[in-house]
Amino acid sequence: MKIFNTVKVKLTLPPFAMFLIIVVLAVVVGSGFFKTAITNRVESSLKSENERFQHEIKNNIKDISSIAHLFSSMQTVVGNFSICQISQDTINTDELFSKELLELSSDFDYNIDFYLPDGKMVYTNHDNATISNDELVFLKNVANSQRAYNGFANFNNEKKILSIYPVISSRKTIGIVVISKEIKELAKAFFLPENVGLVMLDENKREIYKTSTDINIAQLNQVVLENKNAFFDVGNYKIKAEEIYTKNKSVFATVYIYFDMSDELGFVKDLLFYLILFSLFAFVVGGLIYSWGINTTIVKPIKLINKKILILSRGELTDKINKKPNDEFGQIISSVNILIDNQGSTAEFAKKVGVGELDVEYQALGKNDQIGNALIEMKDKLVIAKKDEEQRKAEDDKRNWAINGFAKFGDILRQSSDNIEEFSINIISNLVKYTNSNQGGIFIYNDDDENNITLDLVAMYAYNREKYAEASIKLGEGLIGTCAIEKQTINITDIPNDYISITSGLGEATPRNILLVPLKIEEKVFGVIEIASFNKYEAYMIEFIEKLGESIAQSINSTRINIRTNELLEQSQQQQEEMKAQEEELRQNMEEMLATQEEANRKEFEVKGVLDAINSSALVAMFDTDWNVISVNENFEKLFGIPKEQMIGMNHSNFSDSLTKNTSLKNDIENGKIVKLTTKLSLPNGKTIWLKELYSPIKDANEDIIKIINISTDITQEKELEEKLKDKKA
Repeated sequence: MKIFNTVKVKLTLPPFAMFLIIVVLAVVVGSGFFKTAITNRVESSLKSENERFQHEIKNNIKDISSIAHLFSSMQTVVGNFSICQISQDTINTDELFSKELLELSSDFDYNIDFYLPDGKMVYTNHDNATISNDELVFLKNVANSQRAYNGFANFNNEKKILSIYPVISSRKTIGIVVISKEIKELAKAFFLPENVGLVMLDENKREIYKTSTDINIAQLNQVVLENKNAFFDVGNYKIKAEEIYTKNKSVFATVYIYFDMSDELGFVKDLLFYLILFSLFAFVVGGLIYSWGINTTIVKPIKLINKKILILSRGELTDKINKKPNDEFGQIISSVNILIDNQGSTAEFAKKVGVGELDVEYQALGKNDQIGNALIEMKDKLVIAKKDEEQRKAEDDKRNWAINGFAKFGDILRQSSDNIEEFSINIISNLVKYTNSNQGGIFIYNDDDENNITLDLVAMYAYNREKYAEASIKLGEGLIGTCAIEKQTINITDIPNDYISITSGLGEATPRNILLVPLKIEEKVFGVIEIASFNKYEAYMIEFIEKLGESIAQSINSTRINIRTNELLEQSQQQQEEMKAQEEELRQNMEEMLATQEEANRKEFEVKGVLDAINSSALVAMFDTDWNVISVNENFEKLFGIPKEQMIGMNHSNFSDSLTKNTSLKNDIENGKIVKLTTKLSLPNGKTIWLKELYSPIKDANEDIIKIINISTDITQEKELEEKLKDKKA
């Protein structure tokens, strides 16, 4: 509202508003104090009533226990018998209790029932006495155990306190006394003070009993779930909750003692209302008196000054104020007049600076003229900011150019194939376009011939067209060879007219700038990029191409590794096929040799022919049954470098530990089985080899083993190739 924007209100309202706030705070604090005191008194009362109700339940349990014990042990005469002498078979239910006992039972406000051990009811002092199946089972358990039970029970959805005592005669249960009372009847009989009520819920939060119909059980359960405090509120009721537990510590029922707070809260509200009403009256009367004095001495001069300042605030010129009181307002008016004089020159200066005329002159009123000096400082900073903005924009353009370039070539490098030529033309064509060059080429490091290492031109691009040319430059030859040797970027801006036709191999046009960048990873060179342009390559472009060269080198290296891996795989597959063919040939030879073993004594010359064939392609050694050398072939002698004469008589363990470590294989051979295995041997000269061995026992006509032959094939080359493949994959 506009009224609150006036000086009169701003000067008048605060002191009286403060007064009103203090009074209201006092009222609120006072009412809060009264409310707290009432709440504490009510909570104390609820706690006391809850404890009293819990005590009432305990006393009733104690009472019914005493009564049950009295009935179970009392000697009641029926004819010539006592209740403790009656057996289940001879009992007369019509004459069970005497008149005196019946009169005694009527004095108690409890349900008294008497059952036989089989669950048959023979006496009760109340109407509609029934027994459920679960209650019958419970009574029989008590009868069998001959132990009394005191506590809580829930039969036929009725919560009870009860005491059960067995009647025992001659160590035999002849009856069961049950004293009980419904928990809701106990709650009805419990005396409560005015405004205090009671609600009981079972373990499933269902209603057992309540004294007021205003309590909503569903709302009560919801508040209990959300509130873990000892006391809580439901409507105008303050409630104290307490749980009743059975002997096994499970919840039997929950008791809520509540107090109706309506009267107490109404008193606090009335007190608060009258105190606030009094405060408002005092505020209105005092405000009127105070406002009249403020309006006369302060508000009118302020309105006059405000009128002039309002005109100045709109950027308009106005006349000076002629009326000058001899007080602080007179000084303010003088200052406003000075402000009017300076408004014109300041507005003109700000207008010119606003349209970008940063060379305009402006004279401040003095060294303490903060506005004038601030305007001059603003103009100087705008001049600097303009220069900084131009420089920053240029740097951002360079940075964005490099970032976009790395993203573009990152995608290209990720799509690299196993074809070096295809990969190279894709790189050089995009690089020439992105750097606005005229032509370019990629020279790849070729070390296939270690005696003649060259840099081969694999891709060339010029004037938006792919070029086809062949060039091979030796290391150190021309600028390309020099770049590869020195591993440094070469940037040439002073280019002779005949440079390209002599050394570059890129065409016949004479560029203005030639840039050669080595493709290297750390200090290893994989090639050289050469690009040429009619424009000068800036430093940020050269830095970009150098970093890109590292990525290109990594891709070239990966591509070469992939190509070499494929070649090794093909070579390995070919060697495996050859080894399989040799193994098959050897297997066939062995089968033929074993087939003729039965005629070994008669056809030694045939065996010798077979052995000669084997001797020419394999390592052959013959051992006796004690594994001592009988004979070896020349291949075996050359492998170990020991003369045959010295080998004769040496044990197998002197050459290999393959059978020493694996005695099961040795036993298989000695038992007549043919055994194949792969063995790694360390020769006397320090060289390590791999052998594929076959051990075959030679039998005589009686099937007795007389010799053992060992035929081995050198597979060292195959094993080394496998190790290389594993290293490449790793």
